[in-house]
Amino acid sequence: MRASRPRLVSLTPTQGIRVLPGVGDGTLQPFVAHDIGHNAWTIALGDVDGDFMPDVAVGREIEDTVVVVRNGLLP
Repeated sequence: MRASRPRLVSLTPTQGIRVLPGVGDGTLQPFVAHDIGHNAWTIALGDVDGDFMPDVAVGREIEDTVVVVRNGLLP
């Protein structure tokens, strides 16, 4: 299993996902934005594709769709 550094993931309904990657010493790097479209409503973290890296699934309310950003949201 590959180890990954902790990171912070935030979601905004109009601006998509913002990820602040962990440095490994308790601090975070500047955010990396991922545009996933408008109407983002819910977020879930997990290993969707079985590669032992965290993936993010985002539910979009109006379209009734789910967007998956794979492999730990690496910049």
